[in-house]
Amino acid sequence: MAMPIDLETDAARLRGAMAEDLAARGFLDDPGWRAAVEAVPRHRFVPGFYLPADECDGRGLTRWQPVTADLDHGRWLAAAYSDTTLITQFDGDEPDWEEPAERYGGAPTSSSTLPSLVLRMWADAEVREGHTVLEIGTGTGYSTALACGRLGSAGVTSVEVDARRLERAASALHGCGHTPTLAVADGLYGYWPEAPFDRIVAACSFRAVPPALVAQTRPGGKILLTLSGRLHGYARVLLTPAGAPVSPGCSPPNNWAPGECRWTRPG
Repeated sequence: MAMPIDLETDAARLRGAMAEDLAARGFLDDPGWRAAVEAVPRHRFVPGFYLPADECDGRGLTRWQPVTADLDHGRWLAAAYSDTTLITQFDGDEPDWEEPAERYGGAPTSSSTLPSLVLRMWADAEVREGHTVLEIGTGTGYSTALACGRLGSAGVTSVEVDARRLERAASALHGCGHTPTLAVADGLYGYWPEAPFDRIVAACSFRAVPPALVAQTRPGGKILLTLSGRLHGYARVLLTPAGAPVSPGCSPPNNWAPGECRWTRPG
């Protein structure tokens, strides 16, 4: 399919329409976040992704169709600026977007989360100018880019357990002029080199609140994360730890149980 004469012009138009829709639905009351949504080119963070086909296969499994600019430019660009979660990885396997293939079933392990949910998470964490934030789960880097657009790159740290995912995200972020602190790290342990933080936002789920996150939060700071239980139960919680941050060598409080990080997260 022929490429458009001016991709960036088309993307800016679709981005503006997406911002209008999000604002009309109450997700962009903050002018700073609206400016970030209008500025960040989401299509650069999702060169390829999967969308579900209308019908399952003969076994009842979801048929996931790859979508790239080369395969169907119009579908790719329209989806990039829709309020839709775009699956970018299944079962921890990094796709070859030069020659992508359909998938049948599988567990999504990385995605570009629908923008309204990304904005809801940052809003729920009550992020403000001057805050330093730790994002757990860089994913595609789109959410990280929005945070950089809102706060400035110097205030943003993002960690990702998948080195290949982080490499792709870093390339997109730097290509857009954002230079946050990025690291391959297990979110269970936060990121001591840049601690303490005013806000910690986890895009993955935990079995329990990780002590390291509590220790790395400034007094009066907040932690937003999802706790997962048995029978697929989930709850998003906003915590305000009391007391001073704990140094890296200190033991965690007795009432904080160690957590298990589950990397089925947005990005």
